[in-house]
Amino acid sequence: MIDPLAAVLDLLTRPAASPAEQFFSDGFIKWLRDGDERPLQSALRLRGTPRRNAVALRDVALIRASAALPDQRACTLHLAALAYLERKAAAWQHLAEAPSHATEAERHLWQAARLADLPESHDQFSRILAGRRG
Repeated sequence: MIDPLAAVLDLLTRPAASPAEQFFSDGFIKWLRDGDERPLQSALRLRGTPRRNAVALRDVALIRASAALPDQRACTLHLAALAYLERKAAAWQHLAEAPSHATEAERHLWQAARLADLPESHDQFSRILAGRRG
């Protein structure tokens, strides 16, 4: 079993490999240094409940999945999501990362499904791609 404090220290003391890692490292350090009782999510500038943030992150992953498809329409994304759910979701749900043979769209769908339930209707996919809440 991994020691959570040692894992955090390892992440905070190594050079960030990406701007995203740097963002989280800076936010975590700010939260630690501020010394107040506010939640970590506020130091990371995340608004709302964890559930709302998970849905918002899922929507970003779905937009990225759509961008990886040849036709970026909501109906195409909906069909890709249905195919993912029918053929791959059950086998991939416990993996730490999407399989190396997954397409770019499948990798984003895998991530979206880990964050929150995938939308069920064409209208929900349309709203997400239009930048509105799913």
